[in-house]
Amino acid sequence: MVEDNELKLANPAINIEGLTLKESIKEIASHNEIVKDDAAEYVYWEIKKKYRLRDLSPPKTYFQYFISLYNAELWAIFLFAFITYTSINFLPQNYPIVIVRYICTFLLLLILPGKLLIDALTEGSNKADLPERLALSLILSFLLSALVGFALILANLGFNLTTIVSGTLILTTGLAVAKSVRGYTKLEP
Repeated sequence: MVEDNELKLANPAINIEGLTLKESIKEIASHNEIVKDDAAEYVYWEIKKKYRLRDLSPPKTYFQYFISLYNAELWAIFLFAFITYTSINFLPQNYPIVIVRYICTFLLLLILPGKLLIDALTEGSNKADLPERLALSLILSFLLSALVGFALILANLGFNLTTIVSGTLILTTGLAVAKSVRGYTKLEP
């Protein structure tokens, strides 16, 4: 596997002008005695260095951004919040349905708050790898869930599953909106 164009070609002076992508990969692979997959990755990284795709008509206002596909993650989080709240408060707690409740509650309390906080703070500069981001999001989620519990105790609202999940849903949707606003500000015109 070629990472960030670290493949050094034995014969980099191959003329591939006028060749199709398939022919270019075949030519690079045969002249440098490498497999076609590595040649394809090399071509991919070379193209990525030279060309950058961008939207020719990006959203001009936050409302346009809010309803566009740029913001699909926010809509997915709103849908997830609705499913979680419904599975806890309105669906029957029978065997097959209770699994949805457990999965949604697990993701809501232990993954999403930390992930959204990391994304809101580091939008566009994700330098951490997946294991690092997952560990950091777990730690931050524990911390944020504990803060929600602490706030519920201070507000004397009770400490049960419904209030904990409701408080965490409010926090999570707030972080999702913050991530969305940050994404809009980082959008290039």
